[in-house]
Amino acid sequence: MPVRVHVFLLEMIVVAVVSISMGVAVSSAMRKLRLVEVPAGCAGWNEGHIMEIAIGLTAAMSHVFFEASGINAFYVRYKSSALGGGP
Repeated sequence: MPVRVHVFLLEMIVVAVVSISMGVAVSSAMRKLRLVEVPAGCAGWNEGHIMEIAIGLTAAMSHVFFEASGINAFYVRYKSSALGGGP
């Protein structure tokens, strides 16, 4: 069954937004818990929101890869059958 473009784009956006949110939350927690020390020379590296853009693009491109390769459909079928929903 082909995926409708608008559904695919919505899924891609949701995956990117959730990934960005999780990345920012983890980064903030690590900073607050002082799990990493950022050298003084690197303090302003994210002024242009580089991390958020990179995470968002990575998540969106991963979604495209999983959809195009059939991994997403396989996973849905696998989970559906594992939960007793049939193929």
